[in-house]
Amino acid sequence: MAIHDAQDAASEAILRAATHRNLKRDLLPQFLATVLRRICVDEFRRLDRERRSTCDMWYPPTSNPTETIPIKLDVLTMLAKAGLSKPERAVVVMRAYGHPHTEIARYLNTTVRTTEVTLSRARAKARQWAGVG
Repeated sequence: MAIHDAQDAASEAILRAATHRNLKRDLLPQFLATVLRRICVDEFRRLDRERRSTCDMWYPPTSNPTETIPIKLDVLTMLAKAGLSKPERAVVVMRAYGHPHTEIARYLNTTVRTTEVTLSRARAKARQWAGVG
C-alpha cells in the first residue's frame, strides 16, 4: 500500500466516524482502528482479485504504461485453443492494437519478416480452427 493509499484510508475512516450518528466519543479510537483495518483488508482483497484475474493476461508494450490495455482472458484462451504459440499470440494481439511489424520485431527480438510470417501462420491456424478456411 502506498503512502497516498494509507492517507486515503485514514481519511475514509475519519469521514465514516464523522458521519456516524450514534458514535460515543470514548469509543472513537476503537471505531477508527476497526474501520481502518476493514478498509485495508477490503483494499488488499480487491488488489488480490485484480491480480488473480490479470495474471494470465498479456499487455502489449507501449511507451506509456498508463495507456496499456489488457486483453480479455477469453480472447487469449480462444487463441490458445486455436493452437497458436505464445509468439503467434503476441504478434496477433500487438497487430490488433495497431503496432507496426517493426515495433513487434523489436519487442520480440526478431526480424520484421519473421513477425509477418508468424502473423500469416497464426491467421491460417485461426481460420482452420474456426472452420473458415
